[in-house]
Amino acid sequence: KKASGYVPVANLSSKSRSYMDKGLQNGGNGLVKGNRYYYKVRGYRYTAGAKLYGPYSKVKSERAR
Repeated sequence: KKASGYVPVANLSSKSRSYMDKGLQNGGNGLVKGNRYYYKVRGYRYTAGAKLYGPYSKVKSERAR
């Protein structure tokens, strides 16, 4: 069963080239080995004190190892 939405898991700097998910944040039970997890990313920047978001990327999926 797929989740109905996405939740934020990390904020990365503009120099980041990769990210390794160490488990669900805020008291989650972590990732389950063998399960497939789906990710989307999007950038943002501050302009005149307002946070402007770019579009979401295409979905990328990986299996937990």
